[in-house]
Amino acid sequence: PIMSADFHPVGLLATGSSDTEIRLWRVKLDSARKEGDAVIHGYDIGHVQSLIGHQGPVNVVRFSPDGGLLASGSDDKTIIIWRQKEASKEAAWGDARMLRGHQMDVCDLSWAPDGTALVSGSVDNRVILWNVEKLKMAEDFDQHSHYVQGVGWEPSGKCIVSCSSDRTCRVYTPQQAARKKGSKAQQQQMVEEASAPVASSVQRSWACTAVLNKRVVAPREPKEPKRDSAEQPASPDGTAAATVATTGAVATTGAVATTDAVATTGAVATTGAAATAAATVTTTGVAATTGDGSAPASSRLFLDDSVATFCRRPAWSPDGRVVLIPCGQYDAGSNRGADKVGRTTQVYARGCYDAPIAHLPAGAKPSIAIRFCPLLFELRAQAPEFTAALGSVLEAAAMDLRRPWLPLPHKLVWALITTDSIIVYDSQQSEPLALVQNTHFAPLTDLAWSPDGNILVATSHDGYVTLLRFDGGQLGTPLPADKQPQLAASPTAAAQPRAIAPAHGAALGAAAACASAVACAPAAATAPVAAVPAAACAAASERGDGRSEQCTAKDPAPSVASAAAPAACGGEADASGVSAKKKKRITPVLIAS
Repeated sequence: PIMSADFHPVGLLATGSSDTEIRLWRVKLDSARKEGDAVIHGYDIGHVQSLIGHQGPVNVVRFSPDGGLLASGSDDKTIIIWRQKEASKEAAWGDARMLRGHQMDVCDLSWAPDGTALVSGSVDNRVILWNVEKLKMAEDFDQHSHYVQGVGWEPSGKCIVSCSSDRTCRVYTPQQAARKKGSKAQQQQMVEEASAPVASSVQRSWACTAVLNKRVVAPREPKEPKRDSAEQPASPDGTAAATVATTGAVATTGAVATTDAVATTGAVATTGAAATAAATVTTTGVAATTGDGSAPASSRLFLDDSVATFCRRPAWSPDGRVVLIPCGQYDAGSNRGADKVGRTTQVYARGCYDAPIAHLPAGAKPSIAIRFCPLLFELRAQAPEFTAALGSVLEAAAMDLRRPWLPLPHKLVWALITTDSIIVYDSQQSEPLALVQNTHFAPLTDLAWSPDGNILVATSHDGYVTLLRFDGGQLGTPLPADKQPQLAASPTAAAQPRAIAPAHGAALGAAAACASAVACAPAAATAPVAAVPAAACAAASERGDGRSEQCTAKDPAPSVASAAAPAACGGEADASGVSAKKKKRITPVLIAS
């Protein structure tokens, strides 16, 4: 099985597998060829080097932001820092340094934005911060009561999140250093802290400042008995109003049905596989107490340890404004009229951890890992027009999907995986850009974006790697350098984005909404609304081996290629069939224990 993958800033791909090896690959687009009306792009994939040092399966590999270091975590309880000895040579990785501190398998790693520190999560229920410059342990957190399966370092370096199978997500921040006396001295101290490397903040005490585990849900409405046709209320003209359900839902002949939530939030509920992948925003308006004065019901935010996955890898957006957390669950309360909990991905704004601002339904399988495209994109000039000849209810619902649900001055693109699906989103519409399914015989494990954002890689337990290619402009126009956001060292709640209900998005452009963003509401006054429909087009094709492949996309469908031999765990030859050189085991130098 291939457990993890990550791209070097210049395009080198690293994969970690259960045979204890790390393999480095050269992945480049080859010359295109025409087959009929279609243009087929090939891949130039070649094996560069194998790194052998771990004594157990390699669960995670991550390049440092500058590409000079590669960190790997393994079942052998260790983390190895690999160094590129010569920047001009691809196959010049070695000089390994081993970090010991965990007592069980290492599940996930995340680098600080400047590459001077590292955070790790393990099956021993601990989160450890490492000072990479001094190669020693800086902090050790043991608050989780079960496996820590994912960690993520915020791009400004001032926040870390950890995800655990104990059904919680914890947020860690550095403690404020003692302020010097005098206004000038304090100002100078603040300037020094802002420009200091993250490793210096690691030397100060960090603490868990927020625990994400529950949210308030709307009380469930009692089910009313079904009426016979003779008991249906009559309309003024004497005909039976059989098309209106007792709960206020509007009956339609299609797959979309509006609910009573439309009257207050404008949200629309749907059924079907495409609908489960649409983003849902969280709105305010639920009272802190129920009608009888009792405390409102609460629901767990995350799934328990019965989920058959080894990782729960969160992801911060490149601008640091939002964090996406996988393996979430969603109890709609009275909005769904049934005791059914959905699988989803929770979306939080930075600095606002009282309640999620949105969630991304994942269907029948839970999301397990998320990665953002490293590029930011310009906003579309206007939402795509909906031209399908459908009824007013369906058309209004579909138009809602084209309106911005995450108000930002630029567009984010990210991908998440379930055990059998790859779903690509952007922040300007709640409908997924693409849904790719059934490309592997075994569950997916990890994913990674190429530095230019044109290639998305997904790994699997079956020993194969899937490459999705996006043509130029398919994801959008990259944001110019002069428009790149400056990361704030100390985010405030008032500066954070706030998701907008799709029905209200018509009057609010993304840029204007971001400028007038308001602070997050308290958890007691917040409740999610019903799911938003995804009017996605589905195209299915039969593969030669009998497996089916389905891709849902509004833009032209991304190319999908499966690389078997190059990334297979047992493969000893590169993509060209030439036998690799005899492998030499690298003995890491023990640094910390």
